[in-house]
Amino acid sequence: MRSLRPLVLMALLAGCGSVTSLRYEDDASDTDASEPSDPPRVPGGFVLEVDPTVQPAPDRPILPHRFGPFEEGSGFELLVAPAVRLTGTVQGELVTGFGAADLPARLVPATGVMRLAQQSVDETWVAAPDAAGSFDVQVNRDAYVLEFVPDDPLLPVHRESRLLLADAVVDLDLGRGVPLYGRVRDAEGSPVVGAPVHAVSAEGLATSVAPTDDGGWYEIHVRPGAWAVVSSGPPASREPTLISELHEVDDEGLRVDLSFRATTKAVATLRLVGPKGGGLSGMAVRLVASSLADHGAGATFQLEGVTDNRGFLDARLPAGTYAVETLPRDGDPYAPIRIDALEVLADVDLGSFEVPGVVEARFELTDPDALPLLGAPVVCVEPLGNHRLFTGATDGEGVLAWELPEGPLDCVIQPPSLRDELAPRRIRVERPGNDIDLALDEGVLLVGRVTADLGEPRAEPLTAAILRVVDSDGVPVGFGLTDDTGRFALRVPRVADTP
Repeated sequence: MRSLRPLVLMALLAGCGSVTSLRYEDDASDTDASEPSDPPRVPGGFVLEVDPTVQPAPDRPILPHRFGPFEEGSGFELLVAPAVRLTGTVQGELVTGFGAADLPARLVPATGVMRLAQQSVDETWVAAPDAAGSFDVQVNRDAYVLEFVPDDPLLPVHRESRLLLADAVVDLDLGRGVPLYGRVRDAEGSPVVGAPVHAVSAEGLATSVAPTDDGGWYEIHVRPGAWAVVSSGPPASREPTLISELHEVDDEGLRVDLSFRATTKAVATLRLVGPKGGGLSGMAVRLVASSLADHGAGATFQLEGVTDNRGFLDARLPAGTYAVETLPRDGDPYAPIRIDALEVLADVDLGSFEVPGVVEARFELTDPDALPLLGAPVVCVEPLGNHRLFTGATDGEGVLAWELPEGPLDCVIQPPSLRDELAPRRIRVERPGNDIDLALDEGVLLVGRVTADLGEPRAEPLTAAILRVVDSDGVPVGFGLTDDTGRFALRVPRVADTP
């Protein structure tokens, strides 16, 4: 599944009025037009996304499709097809008892999260069965890995491969699994009550959470195989998260106990100050351990706090080495910062850290003839902190003057809606404040055609579909529309234009 930040970028850029529909010129034949002898160099590992806006057969909807990744080329022949419908039920055997594989069980419907990971491209579809365990989801035709994680940790997770080329009914029987259970104790040997526990398979599939009871016991049902157990103390305990080694669970189940070691706690004090030296109050701060002094690789710790009215933060932490990152909110006039490799082995004053403010940034955009570009959309995102977004557009002189945080930004500049002969550009701005003069050029022209396969013998062009080119970082770098023959032509940055 694509991450939130690229999806938001796509939505913003698509709404900037810069989706273009270049004319696909067919000078000789389809072969000549779509297969240039010297394929253009384009951003490596890019994906083409097709989003239908007109359905050729409304009773059989065509969902968005993704193609790629591609390394170079043009003349793309993209075939889309109506979705297939997957319906069915999920049920499992809920055991009444504790710690044994042969206890009585009752058949129950299962609620939870179903994920279908498409195998030809990086795309995941999600469904949630209702209270009766019934689900109904539409997906593209492809091979899938289907995973189901029940809400109840006493029902085992499920994972299977499935080829979906037509409508199908799938009734999943989770069975009862086998018990993976144990006791969580603190460093003094006392049971830890209310500690969240879950298990993770060798393939990375995680169960839902089972909190420990009054005796520190937990139980999770899994299928036989290799599993690690993960637990942290109650939220107020400031204990690290423990991750066990992989254990082989057989048909009889397995007991895995976890014990928190005696952990040295230390108080780290830091202060955040603004550009003028005053303390920054109410600034959110995240501290993430890269290593813990009293634990090996199987332990992690993370804490978020907020500075007081003088800009100070006192954090009680397990001793170790930490990274500190500030998390300014939307509207805060400050840039995020990150400081790595801070040692907190005993009570320590880490000192003061200056948080940059905002500066007046000036973008001046021109075309290859040095003429100003009016109405060119600019979208910038912070690579640190909360990944805040900033949007604007150039004025009648091709200038965009705006306040930006004085920290690194990843920016995508789109050509104005009527300048479809120009390509977008993607740049990294390390520290806004200096004038940024950019000229958009023609980039690389990608051409192709999208055809809808509606079943024998019917196939027809997919018209008015939105085309997106997404680079290997998940950032959109080109947009276009298919014409009434299903053909498209859109421009993307050259290889040198991408960071």
